[in-house]
Amino acid sequence: MFQVHRTKLRGAVIGACTAVLVVGSGLTTLPAQAQAQAPSQQAATATAVMSSPAEQQVASFFQNYLDASNGHQIDGKSPAEIRREYLTSELDDALTVWGSEHQANPIFRRDEVIKSWSTTESDSTTAHTKIIITERWEDGTSQDVWYQVRLSDMVIDDLKDPTA
Repeated sequence: MFQVHRTKLRGAVIGACTAVLVVGSGLTTLPAQAQAQAPSQQAATATAVMSSPAEQQVASFFQNYLDASNGHQIDGKSPAEIRREYLTSELDDALTVWGSEHQANPIFRRDEVIKSWSTTESDSTTAHTKIIITERWEDGTSQDVWYQVRLSDMVIDDLKDPTA
């Protein structure tokens, strides 16, 4: 019994000492390359870090859905399970119909591999926030998809193509 507590105490002391050494040595400062970034790159990084909970929710959904669609399941969840986790059941049903009618992935709006994507927060009310995902494709084209997040519970309750 005494040995277990002694081992835990030793681990706690070693962990605390390591933290002090890391902070004191300056290892927590940014590498020289990051410090030398152009101001626009630093601003972009700061903007990404300071995103709203609604934007973070949409980004989390999109990345998890993308990973699951590419065979890299998160916690063993399929794309359909991820949709059910983040979307209202009404939106999920509507997207299933949209996918059947358009013969395309209803989240990506196409059946191609996405090269990259980014989010931008747009209009907000007291009840909803619109988040725009810009999808960039291998062929060099891009498209925006508008997400609507219900702020009361951070559930995505609308997804559509921008109006013309």
